[in-house]
Amino acid sequence: MAMALAARQAGAQSNAPTGVAVGIASARAQYDAADFDAARRSFRGVLAEPTATTPDRADAHRYLAAIDHASGDFAAASRHVGEAIELQFDSTPPPGSPAALDAMFTNERARVRRVRSVVAAIQPTPVAGSPVRSRSPVPWIGLGIGAGVLVAGVVVLSVLLTSQPGTPMQFRIGSIVFDPPAR
Repeated sequence: MAMALAARQAGAQSNAPTGVAVGIASARAQYDAADFDAARRSFRGVLAEPTATTPDRADAHRYLAAIDHASGDFAAASRHVGEAIELQFDSTPPPGSPAALDAMFTNERARVRRVRSVVAAIQPTPVAGSPVRSRSPVPWIGLGIGAGVLVAGVVVLSVLLTSQPGTPMQFRIGSIVFDPPAR
């Protein structure tokens, strides 16, 4: 009998919500009650929690964007929108958010799509038989559309610095084939 009770209690404990789930639920309740200072603290607590999942973090950023937007801190709201979109591309503002915040999410998704298309277009690809390799990834994240030329320069420099000295190499960015002199 005592073992059955212990097993039932252990099962109840394993089905209990985690600290992050409780934190998200509490923060949403605070947000819904318009206690934005408490909700802000709770959502920041979720972000500080190492066991928070990607959807939990995206959710926290969505709500923090709404709180910052409502308080007039549009720069902070924009940062949270960017984080939410980075974590979960289809993120949307919380229900009942103003149209301006919805536009921020829509515009950020469009910006990320543009950046991804530029990065895909300038991603170097080796020309057949050319031993191009890279020792470290090029830092693509966070670069805007206007930085396309800079990115191309970083890629060229990265390829030049990571190639074997004296090895002929060619690589392509879009339709342009680069054939730098051997080092």
